[in-house]
Amino acid sequence: LHTGMEDLTFPSLNGWFTVTSCPIEVQSEVSDETVLSGMVHIVKDVSRRKRMEEEKRVSDRELLTLYAVAFRLNSERDSTEILNEMLFQIHNMLRIDFSSIHLLEKGQLKLKSSLGFSPDFEPAIKLLLNYAPWVGEVLAGKSYKARALASKELPQEVIDAARNIGIHAWCAVPLKIGSEVVGVFMVAHKSEKSFTDREVFLLTSIGSQLAVLIENHQLYEKMKEKATELQRSRRALRENLHEVKLANIELD
Repeated sequence: LHTGMEDLTFPSLNGWFTVTSCPIEVQSEVSDETVLSGMVHIVKDVSRRKRMEEEKRVSDRELLTLYAVAFRLNSERDSTEILNEMLFQIHNMLRIDFSSIHLLEKGQLKLKSSLGFSPDFEPAIKLLLNYAPWVGEVLAGKSYKARALASKELPQEVIDAARNIGIHAWCAVPLKIGSEVVGVFMVAHKSEKSFTDREVFLLTSIGSQLAVLIENHQLYEKMKEKATELQRSRRALRENLHEVKLANIELD
């Protein structure tokens, strides 16, 4: 502080503040040197600026997450590999500890990809039962969030396994294309803080893009199967034509 002003930014219960400290120096009466006689402190409330900076960081993180999903919509790689990579990206960008993707197959929600779960927990949630009321809500196109684990929301074996790995708050959003729900996207973290409405809205947007990604890959896989079947049919046709030609030669 003897060399000039010093700035310090710190949080408090009432927000963020910046303190600028400046020394007051006077001429010494016994020598030619200046001595410190006091300090001037200027305190400025910068809570609004900090909120805006945090808001920008959150928005940037959300946009990067949505871009990462959209960027892979036209990828031709294996769908399971892409889903695993997408969960990894979402974990890093949104600071999520656990996640899973269940898809509807013959009326049952079956686990297709997960990240963060222990070997003991994954079998418990592998086949998501449809009897819980919240599952029906999500399959109807609504999101669902919970701050704690309750027996009315999950089977007891799932709750026990979740407690062992430290799950507290969790959220489930529909994987929806238009009005059709094709699956459920679940996320959870170890913090007891509940998911905010903004986080749920973002997860819902991500879920919609994931649904498009899954649908695109399913269509792509079907097209590959059709193309392979068509090639087999063409080969069989050429072989039949060759046999007919040989038979005609033999007949002549």
